[in-house]
Amino acid sequence: MECLGFGYEPITDDYKLVRIVYLQDCPCHGSLETHPPLIQTYSLRTGVWRTIPYPGSRFNIVEQSLSVFVNGSVHWLAEIRDDEDDDDDDSICSVIFSFDIGNEVFHEMAVPKCFERGLDLNMSVAVIGGLLALVPCNSKVWTSDPCYSVWVMKKYGVAESWTKLFDIDVGVRLGRVLGFKKNGEVIMVTNAGKLLCYEPRSRTTSDPHIRSRTESFYLDTFMESLVLLNVKDGDLGRQANSSTASKGKGEYEEKGKIRYATFTLLY
Repeated sequence: MECLGFGYEPITDDYKLVRIVYLQDCPCHGSLETHPPLIQTYSLRTGVWRTIPYPGSRFNIVEQSLSVFVNGSVHWLAEIRDDEDDDDDDSICSVIFSFDIGNEVFHEMAVPKCFERGLDLNMSVAVIGGLLALVPCNSKVWTSDPCYSVWVMKKYGVAESWTKLFDIDVGVRLGRVLGFKKNGEVIMVTNAGKLLCYEPRSRTTSDPHIRSRTESFYLDTFMESLVLLNVKDGDLGRQANSSTASKGKGEYEEKGKIRYATFTLLY
């Protein structure tokens, strides 16, 4: 299993890719000591891959968990086991696992208490208004009408600051929440493969008339830029003289705001 993350380091003006590869098809908590994951970073500035030492924390990133970049770190939803000798599911705790792009250090962050021990919640991490967010399903996935909720961490790194914003209940069986638009609307897909937009203030939905398989939808954010990519001596590098290169954290934070939300259909 492979997990990817991507982020920007303003101090060195560098974009980095982080890659975590579990060396077993179905990693289990007890196997991480004997088969720790391979962790690598790639620098767009230098064109070099580096291997990062395994942090020692017995974490499993949830399969098919997408990453988000906020506050200088990449975040994934993960699981840890309180007691490695206990095979009971009750010993599994949900956490958010983060990787600081600048310092290349891993951290664990708590999810809301009510979701720490929940299984089959179909949770995902997100970014809303520059804040780290969590989108859990409020009921078991095998029920007829699962409902999602949206939580944000108002003070980054402080577990007590998790705050519930709203529920998403549109009267149909939702497949998953894809992401959020700049205006706060939620983009989601039903189990029938129908794309919907949900306005939380008015609790209304709109239909852009797009259909596909539920698992084929993917959403990410992008930012307009005139920075070009060049290939020099087999390495991928950016134009050094680009006038759009970020000069510092303040400018980065301004540039890094979500400006557009797009989706891509993957078949």
